Amino acid sequence: YESTTLIVSLSLAFLLSSLISFRTQNTERYPLSPISFSLILFLGWAVLGYFYTVDQDNSMTAILKHFGGAILLLGLSLNIKEEEHLQRFLGVALFCAGLMSVIAVVQQFDAFSAIIPKATAYMSTGLYGHKNVLATYLLLHLPLAIYFYFSSQTRNKKFFTGILSILIVVAIIFTRSRGGLIVLGIQLLCILVYFIRMREHAKIRDF
Repeated sequence: YESTTLIVSLSLAFLLSSLISFRTQNTERYPLSPISFSLILFLGWAVLGYFYTVDQDNSMTAILKHFGGAILLLGLSLNIKEEEHLQRFLGVALFCAGLMSVIAVVQQFDAFSAIIPKATAYMSTGLYGHKNVLATYLLLHLPLAIYFYFSSQTRNKKFFTGILSILIVVAIIFTRSRGGLIVLGIQLLCILVYFIRMREHAKIRDF
């Protein structure tokens, strides 16, 4: 647990320093975005889920990792004071989701088995170890990826976010999570309905 405990300790130190800086500077904090709040809830849900497993000893590492992630997100949210900061923060979150999607896709081909865990009965689990947890994590980022795709002003950003959106969808399909696939269909349907109501016909064709 040494490295995991160190990460959690550093996250706590970062949160405390952010709180002190926030109070001393007396500046108005940028509102917590829905995706940031959802990620914190997701990590909290993961922590509680691992608390109720049979093997508490092996689950403690996962609990500490997710707990440290939630603390780090809280510290980062205190340092967001402008919309540009929020864009960068969400960009990093989206990049991490893309990386997890690549891992989920690679699991289907049993490649790089030395560093990437094998899929469980052809169900991708990413680094989370469970298909439903991975699907939940990726579903949080899919609307964000699609938003960045349509709001990007440059071809490079649009290409990058488009690839990420496709990777996330493919990774969710590879999890073979029934709940994840149902929510994926609902999300895509809601996005289409939104574009139709807003009469964004060009975006519908791109989508």
